[in-house]
Amino acid sequence: MVKKVVKSSQSFEALSRAFIDFNENFKNDASKDGISIQSFIGDINQEIREWDVSFGVNINEIKPEEIIKSLLSHYLEDKHLQGHKMDLSSFGQGLQRQLIYTLIKLSSKYKESPARKEKKEFNPDFTLILFEEPEAFLHPSQQEILNHSLKNLSEDKKQQILISTHSTHFVSKNIDTLSSILKLYKNNGETQVFQITDEELKSILTANKDLKTILGGTIENKDFDLEGIRYSLWLDPDRCCAFFADLVLICEGASEKILLDYLIRNEVIELPNREVYILNTLGKENIHRYMNLFKELGIKHSVLFDGDENKKNQDYHKKIKDFLESNKNNFTVKIDCFKNNLEDFLDIPEDSESYKKPLNVMWHYQAGKIKKEKIDDFKQKIKDLLNI
Repeated sequence: MVKKVVKSSQSFEALSRAFIDFNENFKNDASKDGISIQSFIGDINQEIREWDVSFGVNINEIKPEEIIKSLLSHYLEDKHLQGHKMDLSSFGQGLQRQLIYTLIKLSSKYKESPARKEKKEFNPDFTLILFEEPEAFLHPSQQEILNHSLKNLSEDKKQQILISTHSTHFVSKNIDTLSSILKLYKNNGETQVFQITDEELKSILTANKDLKTILGGTIENKDFDLEGIRYSLWLDPDRCCAFFADLVLICEGASEKILLDYLIRNEVIELPNREVYILNTLGKENIHRYMNLFKELGIKHSVLFDGDENKKNQDYHKKIKDFLESNKNNFTVKIDCFKNNLEDFLDIPEDSESYKKPLNVMWHYQAGKIKKEKIDDFKQKIKDLLNI
């Protein structure tokens, strides 16, 4: 932006003309003791005359790049210090990050539009921006705005943005371009990289429809698009915690997740040196979608769901159970299920309204209505799934 302003500035034109005049005149200007550049050049040429060459001096033409690189400086004025100009390094990381965030956000606004489109095998003006943990010191809403600005910048074919992050907001806001997300693991000093290519993503979305066929459904043309939309809608900042976990426990519903999160948070279930995320899939019909995704991203996972053997449509639930067992991959640690459901396993009454089930389970636990041996059995089941 500064370069664009400098190049089109009348002041820069005047400065360039002044440099031309300066280049022509300064050689004859002499110091108080009579020494000039021209006399100095004459002395040098006198010494090298036998070589049939002559020495000369010019002042280089001033360019916008030189102004930006060597002459342009920035500062901050502290209003509490009577406007004293201070270097950015005098301030804390919070303000420094805020300023970087602001500049990047504005750069997408002020980026220069190309005069003409021209396909090149190599672009000498290509810019690679590497940004480490851009979320540092930013509020979640600011993270989302910064992510939007970075995406706008990356749309320019001359620029690529590569960020490393621990922010679930940055991951979630880029789920619609899953192939742009890389998952890194460090194992015995060696870093492994997992990335879903566009072709692998197509394979995942295709495989996600297999269960529908097994359950007797008909695959429609829009089903492929719906699979991608599901990931975009479901992988919110909370579920994107799965991308940063050592192990993900994939659960069928909210009741298991809420109870498990509570037990882990209150150290009823202890997780020594492990980062575990409990993921609610909104129904066991969706579990395989996460298994397929985690396989390609190298995310270790276990699975827990309801067997529903007390339900009328036994064939339906058995097909899902068999399908999930057959869908194991190299990153699936273990698959387990309750014979019927969580409430039956804990020996508590089941609420007839499904949306109240998490409340029902938590009330029975906090009111001390669940027998200790049932809680112990539940804890052991979870420990087996988490390989503790």
